[in-house]
Amino acid sequence: MTPTEPIVVIDDSLVIRRLVEAILTRAGREVHAFERASDALAEVGATVAPSVVLLDALLPDMDGAAVLEELRRRHGPATPPVVFVSGLDAAELPPADGYVQKPFTPARLLAAVADAEGAARA
Repeated sequence: MTPTEPIVVIDDSLVIRRLVEAILTRAGREVHAFERASDALAEVGATVAPSVVLLDALLPDMDGAAVLEELRRRHGPATPPVVFVSGLDAAELPPADGYVQKPFTPARLLAAVADAEGAARA
């Protein structure tokens, strides 16, 4: 994985999507942001191969746990790392490749992305 690979953001909050996109874009990253999980699932693997998926736990069309399960079902060992970005406590979420609690700082978000990418390369 290289920093040139895009990052997928799935969050129903326009404010959060724009904030995350601004942070990542300033860091030189390409971002594909989605409000609905179904739209993101249709694109991941078909038109975009992300280095990381940043996933909200509560979405209007399916919850984050179901999205994570579906990504793993579809992509198996090639599933990109998934980092939950959520207001829920990490203990309330299924095991993933990372976790960032809302509200977050740009540094914390970027560190979680770097950690997930680093672990995927190892």
